[in-house]
Amino acid sequence: MKKQYFIVLAFAVLAATACKKNTGEPAGDALLTLVPDNQYMPSDKIDSAVVTWQTGTQVQTVTLQLKDQQLVTNIKNLQEGDGTLTIQVFSRVLFAKQYASVWIQEKQLTIRHTDAVKLAAPNAFTDAQWYPRAQLSDAVGHCAVVALRPDDPYFFVKNVPANVLELIVARDYYNFKSGVTRVGGGEWSCRQNCTDANHDVKNITFFKGLPQMVGNKSWNHIEIAVLYTSDPAGGGYILSLNHTF
Repeated sequence: MKKQYFIVLAFAVLAATACKKNTGEPAGDALLTLVPDNQYMPSDKIDSAVVTWQTGTQVQTVTLQLKDQQLVTNIKNLQEGDGTLTIQVFSRVLFAKQYASVWIQEKQLTIRHTDAVKLAAPNAFTDAQWYPRAQLSDAVGHCAVVALRPDDPYFFVKNVPANVLELIVARDYYNFKSGVTRVGGGEWSCRQNCTDANHDVKNITFFKGLPQMVGNKSWNHIEIAVLYTSDPAGGGYILSLNHTF
């Protein structure tokens, strides 16, 4: 009987300890989480995701880590306060069957180390929370990132060769459903003093008129071209994308 009493007592202590562990253990640190969309952009189509957090003059950049099919970082990696959070998702969702994409979201937030932040990854090309952009490149080193939807004016051309006489970025939108109808577009060109100190070109203003030009007209085809003209006769290199939805 004495032996049985000790067994019962030991069991009671273990049970009490287990209950205490389940209810009284401090919660884990809050996370910033990017939740993939299993239909359009599951985790295996995301190469990486990077967040940039700007509070005042301070800028922090953190690469999210894959955990349980989500991309996360400890919220304590970001300074507390009010600021602008920019998320870049580098994805294997392809356009023109060959070009990888980068998706951008920017939002105003208040970061508190006690509060989790959860963001939904893109769920469609038309997801209004994200801007889709194509990463164009060729075998000889030309590289550009160009916005795909009319509501995003962005383009970036990296490391423009010194021998380029004229650089052109063109974007056009068509309706192929009944014949071929161009619904809007534009062409940026530059011959002199085009690049910054790194020989790059970044522009977020030239194509700002596209939303008004396209309006509510239906379109289902995009054509994008980046032309590097390197001789007076017009020869050079071209990066191009033609995509029909």
